[in-house]
Amino acid sequence: MSASLSFTGGDAIRGRLIGLAAQAKPAIAAALFQEGEAIRRESIARVPVDLGTLKNSAYVAPPVIEGDRVSVEIGYGGAASAYAVVQHENLTYKHPGGGGPKYLESVLNEHAAGFSERIGARVAEELGL
Repeated sequence: MSASLSFTGGDAIRGRLIGLAAQAKPAIAAALFQEGEAIRRESIARVPVDLGTLKNSAYVAPPVIEGDRVSVEIGYGGAASAYAVVQHENLTYKHPGGGGPKYLESVLNEHAAGFSERIGARVAEELGL
């Protein structure tokens, strides 16, 4: 028994794959930024509040693409940089105004579950797949 298979359109498939590869990094960058924004929003609800300076310093930096690496930075800082670290790391502080320590780390840890699936879905949507 023998069989043969042939198809046409190989050049079109190759062209589409090359086009998708060129669009992949910007799509990943956009997906990471969206995830970063979700993490930022959730973490704000957990920030200890005194005057609001720390809460107002939350940021998601624009995506950075360097070679094969795509990254997004999420944090708290500006005028509240030193204060942000102390409030985040000291587990013994009392926060009568609400919030508490590990306000960013706890949200990051929660977002770890399903991270790849969410990023993959956003990238697929962006690429029209």
